[in-house]
Amino acid sequence: MESYKGIADDIITAAKDRLEALVDETMRFENRTYSSKGSRILLAFVRAAAQELDKSFDQETKIVDEGLLFPKEIDDRLHRLIFLIPWLHLLVGFIEGSDIHHAPGQLIQPLRRYVGSVIEKSDIIVCAKSELNYSIQELAKTIRSLSEIVPELKSSASQLPEYLFIITIPSVESSDILIHGVVAHELGHALYNRHGLGAIIFPDINLREDLIKDLVPIVSTLQDPDSARSEVGLRRDLTETVAKRVTKWLKELGADAIGVHLFGPALFFSAIQVLTTLDHIDQCSETHPPLKLRIKVMSRILKENYPIEKWPTALKRLLADWDEVGEMPIALGALVDNVTFECLNIGRNLDVINSATQGILNDNLRYDAEKHASDVERLVPLLLSLIPCGETGQLGMTKSIELPSIINAGWYVYLCEFEKFRSQLYEIDRKSRSASKRKLHELILKSLEISEIRLAWLEMANDS
Repeated sequence: MESYKGIADDIITAAKDRLEALVDETMRFENRTYSSKGSRILLAFVRAAAQELDKSFDQETKIVDEGLLFPKEIDDRLHRLIFLIPWLHLLVGFIEGSDIHHAPGQLIQPLRRYVGSVIEKSDIIVCAKSELNYSIQELAKTIRSLSEIVPELKSSASQLPEYLFIITIPSVESSDILIHGVVAHELGHALYNRHGLGAIIFPDINLREDLIKDLVPIVSTLQDPDSARSEVGLRRDLTETVAKRVTKWLKELGADAIGVHLFGPALFFSAIQVLTTLDHIDQCSETHPPLKLRIKVMSRILKENYPIEKWPTALKRLLADWDEVGEMPIALGALVDNVTFECLNIGRNLDVINSATQGILNDNLRYDAEKHASDVERLVPLLLSLIPCGETGQLGMTKSIELPSIINAGWYVYLCEFEKFRSQLYEIDRKSRSASKRKLHELILKSLEISEIRLAWLEMANDS
């Protein structure tokens, strides 16, 4: 027992050293400048949590010294706290890459404001990471749930907003503002989960029992004769497997649909540019449907809600090409994947997704054909004249332009009027397509910056 007391003291000393290093690290991060208040909120939580855990280890030292517990009991008590240390390190990792030197500040403030309008009582942290991936995680709920198990976290967790979203973007492309339209898909995930859309959509999805029934004899021949299941049992298991996969694919398709309702054509264009360079268009996984199906969902919503026939040839051709590709036969690796695809690749089921996702958004949040036409008419000419489109209107009566409108105007210029835009640039910026594209991104970022400055000024004027 005495020997284990020495081991316990060593464990506590090592844990306290790590917590001290963690607090020192948060102080180092404190000296950086962040575009979002969320970074400092999370930083304060990590520091406060580390300090609370440090005090708790002091209490554990006294309990160990009393010699009343068995080694297993001591070990359980210590690891109830120790397992939180790697988790706090993970949270610090989210803050890394969210300072103004890594994440585009001109985007983050308008995005923070936009997220707050979509999901009340929320804040965001945008991190630029080295991996080529976009993601979103909600941290506040997880932290509060954990504080119910570990009371030492309750005090620091109480300082968090109701929702704290961590949004990651690729650091190499952090200034390529147009492709960040895929953030609308990540917001779609947050709204899909918040509104419990899975439970609403799934009951209306036809699982194609006929295809599952046809699959039974095929799978039956692959079974081990010594452990073969009955036809009824096999069919039940296959139905359950397909249902689980449909549920997971619906999350992605639902997030895509919500993203199109929020950002309009901009998400469609962003998704094509980002996703086609990550996976084969017929590639799928247990959690993600093939890109071909995702594009079909988004295209279907656009054709239903926008006057596609009036769009410029470049945009119509883009949609038509993907429509044609979407009708080509698809051969997925696993039999279950093929059945899952056929279950969802039905007009009726795709309409269920569209209807349910559209129903959770009010008219102010939904980007529609009227807004898109207005943005093309008002904002595109400004960008073609190399004028930021962050605000419009007569002097003294200017109005700030919203984030989705600026991104959509930028995509319109890039896809339909890019050569005209390039012709307005200095010769050095016309030498390569990438140089011209960079100037367009800079102009859009400046537009977002002007829009945010305008809104912030109005808020201060109203508060004074």
